[in-house]
Amino acid sequence: MVKLQKGNIMAYESGWNTIIELQTGQTVSDAYNSAFGNIDLALADIDTILNGSGYKWINFAPQATEPASLVEGQMYYDLPTHTFVAVNDIAGTRLNLGYELNERCSNHTGSTIPEGKVVAVSDTDVDDNFEMLLADSTLLSTAVAFGVTTSSSADGEIGLVTTKGRVNGIDTVGIPVNGTVYLGTAGNLTGSAPEITTIVGYVVKAQSNAGVTDGIIYVATRSIVSLPNVVAFMNQNTPTASITLGTTPVPVANYDELDSGGRIMTYEFGAGTILAPANGIYDMTIDFGTDYAETTDNATHLLMQIMADNGVDAPYEVGRYNKEVAKRSVTTNGSMTKTFNGVVDTTYYLVMSAPDEDFTNFVLENVSFSLKSIDIR
Repeated sequence: MVKLQKGNIMAYESGWNTIIELQTGQTVSDAYNSAFGNIDLALADIDTILNGSGYKWINFAPQATEPASLVEGQMYYDLPTHTFVAVNDIAGTRLNLGYELNERCSNHTGSTIPEGKVVAVSDTDVDDNFEMLLADSTLLSTAVAFGVTTSSSADGEIGLVTTKGRVNGIDTVGIPVNGTVYLGTAGNLTGSAPEITTIVGYVVKAQSNAGVTDGIIYVATRSIVSLPNVVAFMNQNTPTASITLGTTPVPVANYDELDSGGRIMTYEFGAGTILAPANGIYDMTIDFGTDYAETTDNATHLLMQIMADNGVDAPYEVGRYNKEVAKRSVTTNGSMTKTFNGVVDTTYYLVMSAPDEDFTNFVLENVSFSLKSIDIR
C-alpha cells in the first residue's frame, strides 16, 4: 500500500510532499522524493520571482527576426530596433513600445481607408472609439489632422492610427530628409503647403526611388497653421421686380453667380445665404442702391438686417443698418460693415423692410453682400 501526503500548494508548486508507509522499494521512493523536491525548489523560485516581493525582471531573449505564428497578446524584444514589440487584434500591425502613440479608430465612411492616409475625427462610436474619415485640405472642417493610419480598415472595422511618432512605408518621393509633410487632398500627403496649411510631420528617411514606397515620416501634427482669405462674396446687378416694401422683412436673394474665392465657405447664390465654416469673428459688408416712386413729404427709413439661422432656434438678428431716406427721394444708396461673433454651421442672410411706411414700386437696383473672417478659432 502506498499513501500520498499533499501539503498546501503555492501558485507554482507540484503538490508533492513524500511517500509514506512504504512497504517495499525504499531506494525508488528516495529517488522520487529527491526529484520532486528539486522540482518544488525550482517552482518556489518562479513563484518568488513572479508573485513575491523579490520580483525584479522578466528576461526576453532578443530576436533577430520576428518569431513565427505570433498571436494577439504576445510580445517579444526586437533586436534590430532594440524595442519591445506587441501584437494586438489588428492584422498586419505591430506596436513598437516607445516609438509611437497609437489610437484605435473605427471606420464608418462606407469605404475602405487604406494604410498611410491622414485622417480626421468625425465622431465617436458606441464603444467610444474615435470615428475617422479622410482628412482634406480643401475644407476647414476636414483639415484638422488627427494622425496617419498604420493599417487598412474596411467600412465597419477598427483601424490603427499613429497620432505621434514613426510611420514606415510612406510615399515621400521628392521630399528630402527633414522636409515638412503637409496634408493634401483625400488623406494624401504633399511636400507643398496648400492654402489651408496643416502640417502632418516631417521626413526622417527619404524614399529611395519613385517605384518603392519605403519612406519614413515622423508624425507631429499642427493643424491649420495658415488660411487663405476666407470670404464669401455675392453681387446682384440685375434689378429686382418692382414690389411694395413694407414692415414685413423681404429676404434678398437671386445674386449673380461668380467666383469670390470663398473656397471654405458654403454659400447659395439663389437663396442669398452664407454658411459659417467655424466659430470666429466675422465682418459682414453690405452695399446697395435702390429706385422707387416715393410720394411722401416725410423722412423715412430703409432697414437692412443681417439674420442668422442655426436650424434650431427662430432666426435672429446679428446686425442692422437703418438708412434714412430724405423726403421726396426716388433713389437711396447705402453701405454698412458689421463685426459680430459667428457660429459654426449657422446660415447668414440679408433682409430688407420699411419700418415707417410702405415704399411703392420699390426696385433694388444692385446689392453686394459679403462675409469675411477676422479671427477663426
